[in-house]
Amino acid sequence: SSVVPLSLWAAAVLTMRNLSRSCLLVSVSCYFLSAAAETSQCADGSCNDSKAGDEEGFMQLKSPSKAIAASRKGIKAALIGKTDSDGSPGQTISTFCNGTELASMHGVMAEDGALSQEQLEDRVMASVTTEMESNNVDKVARDMFTMYLCVRWVPDQVFWKLARQELAAELLESVVDDQEAVEQAVAELYRTYKFVPMLCSSNLNVFDQTDSEDNTYFRHFAKQVTKLSNWLQDHGNDTVARRLQSVDNIFCGGKNMNDEGCNAHQGFDDFMTSATSILGSWGWNAETKKDKWHAMADLFNQFRVDAPGASAQWRQNMAEWKKSFPFHSFVSKQDGMPSKSSPTSSQRFLVCFGKRVASELHRRPAGRYIMTDQNNLGCHGFWDVKEVANMLRRTVELWKPPTCQMAEMTYVLKKKMLMMYAKMSEKLFDALPSLVNDEQMQEEGTLEAALEGPSVFDPTTVSHGGRYYVDGMRVKAVVDVLDPPDCDRSIFGSKKCRYVASQGSYGTVSNSYGKLAVVWDGDDEQKRATVSSADALKVVPRSWRAQDSLGSKAWDLVASMGSSISSAAQSLVDSLYSPRQTNLGQLLSGSTSKWVVCPIRNDADLQELDGQLGVEDPAMQDMQKEAYAAWTGYKASLPGEKCTSPTFSPTEFPGSEVCEISELHADHLEKYTLPDGRLEQFLCPIKVSLPAPEQLNVLLDKPGKCYLHMTNKQLRQYRWQYNGDFPARKQNDRKPNLPNIEYELIKLLRVPGSGEVSYATTCSPAEQLASPRFCKPMQLHNKWPSVAEMAESIGTAAIGSVGMGASSIASAISGYGGILSANASAGEKAKGAAHLLGEEVWDSLTGVGRLVSSTAESAVKSVSYGLPGAAQRDERIESEIFATSEAGLLLHSLSFQESIGKSGHTSNSKERYTRYVVTMPCPHFDPALEFSVKKTWSAVVLKMVASAGRNGVSSLLEKPSAELALRGESRYFVRNNKQTSDSEWETSGASLALSGISSGEPAVTCKAKWGFKCYPQEGCERSWGSCVPKAKVSSSGYWRADDPTLINSVTKGSLGGVTVTLYCGMKQDFDNTANGPNSQVPLQECLQKGVEENAKIRAKEPWKLYFPEETVVVAVFGALPSGEACKTESGAQAATKICSGANTDSNLDAHLIESDKKSSDGRYQGIRSGAGFPKGTPYELVLRPEDVLEAAGLMKRLL
Repeated sequence: SSVVPLSLWAAAVLTMRNLSRSCLLVSVSCYFLSAAAETSQCADGSCNDSKAGDEEGFMQLKSPSKAIAASRKGIKAALIGKTDSDGSPGQTISTFCNGTELASMHGVMAEDGALSQEQLEDRVMASVTTEMESNNVDKVARDMFTMYLCVRWVPDQVFWKLARQELAAELLESVVDDQEAVEQAVAELYRTYKFVPMLCSSNLNVFDQTDSEDNTYFRHFAKQVTKLSNWLQDHGNDTVARRLQSVDNIFCGGKNMNDEGCNAHQGFDDFMTSATSILGSWGWNAETKKDKWHAMADLFNQFRVDAPGASAQWRQNMAEWKKSFPFHSFVSKQDGMPSKSSPTSSQRFLVCFGKRVASELHRRPAGRYIMTDQNNLGCHGFWDVKEVANMLRRTVELWKPPTCQMAEMTYVLKKKMLMMYAKMSEKLFDALPSLVNDEQMQEEGTLEAALEGPSVFDPTTVSHGGRYYVDGMRVKAVVDVLDPPDCDRSIFGSKKCRYVASQGSYGTVSNSYGKLAVVWDGDDEQKRATVSSADALKVVPRSWRAQDSLGSKAWDLVASMGSSISSAAQSLVDSLYSPRQTNLGQLLSGSTSKWVVCPIRNDADLQELDGQLGVEDPAMQDMQKEAYAAWTGYKASLPGEKCTSPTFSPTEFPGSEVCEISELHADHLEKYTLPDGRLEQFLCPIKVSLPAPEQLNVLLDKPGKCYLHMTNKQLRQYRWQYNGDFPARKQNDRKPNLPNIEYELIKLLRVPGSGEVSYATTCSPAEQLASPRFCKPMQLHNKWPSVAEMAESIGTAAIGSVGMGASSIASAISGYGGILSANASAGEKAKGAAHLLGEEVWDSLTGVGRLVSSTAESAVKSVSYGLPGAAQRDERIESEIFATSEAGLLLHSLSFQESIGKSGHTSNSKERYTRYVVTMPCPHFDPALEFSVKKTWSAVVLKMVASAGRNGVSSLLEKPSAELALRGESRYFVRNNKQTSDSEWETSGASLALSGISSGEPAVTCKAKWGFKCYPQEGCERSWGSCVPKAKVSSSGYWRADDPTLINSVTKGSLGGVTVTLYCGMKQDFDNTANGPNSQVPLQECLQKGVEENAKIRAKEPWKLYFPEETVVVAVFGALPSGEACKTESGAQAATKICSGANTDSNLDAHLIESDKKSSDGRYQGIRSGAGFPKGTPYELVLRPEDVLEAAGLMKRLL
């Protein structure tokens, strides 16, 4: 919109006072009306000549009446090119400002012979309006949201001239000689897309004008875009549109005009037509390129409203197209467009974001058109009519205020502009020393010489004492050299010495007026010192100089005199200007600055005024802090970096803090009205939020902290929807989302720049408060003595695990025993762990090797192998601890928000919300350790249960609790030949027992097949010609264990033994004072009822994580009541070794079968059993009821 210069307005008013019948002022008034109301009273360049009309207009400007007010209002509105109800700042000023008081504020008063008071007020009002419109950073940022539409046109009369102009300027080349056949050349340029003419619409600006219904800019913009979209669909197949397509179809039909296949076919036609031309009508006679160029040119000439023979419909359609697309532009490219990317005849529309003009006005050499570069950086297309209508609609959807797209981009652009202004100030102060230096040199008369720069090299030569001395030569004083030569060094001398170069001093020859002179390195004044005797000097290499001498650079300084800033100038700036700017920075940083635009009229409707006013920029204070950071030392903290005490109950969230990551305002940038007339309830951040991965990395850098997290089901239940993957949807609901003790706590493990974020989960605050026993960090009876052993245990559990990544393993290893700093980064921990263990072991733990093996191989290696449902159970245990999520969704599920009210700083203050994350301390939560211990020892417990069932221990689940014992064993053998180094060896094994029983019958029924094999093989063997069970409950109450996991758990490294007591009950029945609840219900009944009840309560409230009434099984680990035991065979050679420090038990090997005591080349010596806790044994584990039932063979899942 045009802004009439204030000088023109004032000149018109002054001229009117002296002219009674002039169209000058009235013409200006007509221009104002034309701009404001889109009507013109002076369309033909002249105005109504009636004296009465002139006088009426003249009186309207001088008389204080409603007519005057209306006229003044129209003039002021025209100053900004808007209507009187557009809601623009100019219209607000003209309608609601008190002109009299505003004129007084500006010191403007009516004087004799000058303008009237009303005219003065109008002038001041126009000045304020111009200032508001021309110097408005906020307006410039919002003006970014503009777009225009172009249609690919044809070279009509205007473009024909432009194409010829481009050819004349040799900016385009055609395959046709443009001097001989211009129309063919232009047609060829058009066909190959070397010259693409376009007609473009006016810009559609989001913040151009407010809507009359809800006083918002966007609604008016949406209506304008819809209007254009509807016009396109209405005219997409009219006479003009069809003829545009017909031009493109001349060469290749529906394909693009430069289609390669079409070109080849055309070339063949041209050749055949030329070759057979002598045959006349019998020849090939196909249309040649020239024929088609002529046909194109004929159609080009028809694209005008007044085309000869044009129908009324054509003229009407052409006028409408020209009205909708009034601006001519073109794209020229020497190489044209590649065939594969060229548009078809129906693909004609281009949508461009941004302002149109991108350069100064200019013209081609000898050109007859004034042009300017057109911005096409934000263009997309080419689209057909249906596609462009959809793209316009989608743009409206994307830009609507609830998506926060406009709020974010406006903030970014506004901040960049404001920071550029701050940079201008910084650059001024950076340049101050040089400016002050030049001012000093100007006063001294040396600036001109400095600007000229050093002269060309012209060293002078002086002959002295038979030697030649050239400027720049280095010399050394053989004796003390005085300056001046005739000075007196004595205290009472009449002529004092300026400088004395002592013997051995270095200097640089700088001859003076034909006399030998030297600038000595040690001379602070660096003046030439005349030397009277050459014998006092000795020439030395140029590189020789006294150590730490600045004077050795004298010659270079002389040569570049004026090119360095003087210390005096720098000192002046440091002492006078910089402190003053620092003081100003201390005042302005974080302050509030306001321009008082005008006082409000006494009779103004404040409610109506507030309908046109906005709010202050809440981000300005932070921007001011950053702008003056160079002087104040301010350093902005990252969102989420600083945390404070919460306002919610600290007892429910012990040790918690809140870390703000964003502040959001309602209806930011403006409110949004839904199609049904309701106002959308939405929020947008006042500052651009950090990208999700960056924000999560800020949170990752808080060691020993866990974050409150909503699961996907909780997001659904509490309607905290994430729309980050759908930018055209509302991004932020205007509602509170408060922390809830039901939500889980998570520990961030790894946040990559892209891809899934990994984290570990632990108890909710609700469970921590109600059932702290189930939320304690994993406690061990017997810790591993070395990191390597601990890492090996984790590695065993990690086989086949996808969720337990390198970061969690590194954290566990580095944290074990406090080996590495708790504040180390994830990368530092990984490097440290790899260094401790060695690359080979580290790779085996964290590399893809543990994941790429076959499913069968991983299953066999797993500690759970052999248990029913082992793979599914392992996967469940892993998913209960480890998880991954897309960064945006995870950040959203960590975010909570609540209203902090309105600021109250403006009449239209908007409701503010703070968005934050909640941290709670979890310094001892080690997910990798917890997972590995739980997976390993859960498998041990369940295999103990399964072993009891296979060996006929039917009473295992008949009592309220059950205590199983597992002990490691070594069987000793010696070879008959004692001379060998390996004459003794041990074989590992294990046995189990159930408290309260002494013997039992095996549940395995063994059968022989094919005459020699026993089935099932895992439980049967051949003995004395028949198949018998391998294991059974012996007279000692123990039975033989044949599972590798059980054997390994109590024999690896040293013999050990544990008891495992199983308790069943609801979580609320377990406390910290007893191992299990005081219950008389048999285990089996509790387990079976628990499976059903657990399913019921979880189905009723699927979003909940903690259920006090949930049934669980707690396995409590204890020490074997008896110590290590042994039994040796009669006459055993290794008896002393076997029983050293152990108790003798004659029944110790009662559970062994005959084959256990046999060896092909040795004799059985005896057995020894362990008793101490194996390394890494937990205090207790929590199991699900179905796990125990499945292991006991009482439940089966469908495979």
